[in-house]
Amino acid sequence: MNPRTPRQGSAMIESMMSIPLIMGFLFFTIHFSCLTIAKNIIQWACYQTARTLLAHPGQQGLAMNQAWHILKQIPMKKSSPRFHIHDTVKCVTVSIKQPVFFLGRSYEMDETFSLYR
Repeated sequence: MNPRTPRQGSAMIESMMSIPLIMGFLFFTIHFSCLTIAKNIIQWACYQTARTLLAHPGQQGLAMNQAWHILKQIPMKKSSPRFHIHDTVKCVTVSIKQPVFFLGRSYEMDETFSLYR
């Protein structure tokens, strides 16, 4: 006779406790990576808009259209971006504010980029 008590079902209980933690971590990681991707896309759109305005002064429509096509790639966005372009003789400053949706809440990502002539 074996004096040990049977341990049937202990692996199932351990799995039931660890699987929700692993799934929650995976869910958070995916959402956080989507936010990082959105931030990088907004930075790239700011850079390209400022660069376009540096090469073609006064053509804000062309620059905003180019940025709009870049910003269409953002995952989980809620609404349209807001642009603020300041084009002077010495520098070009572009600011983009893009609302994104993360974990049931809306967050506004803001990016400003300046290039000097």
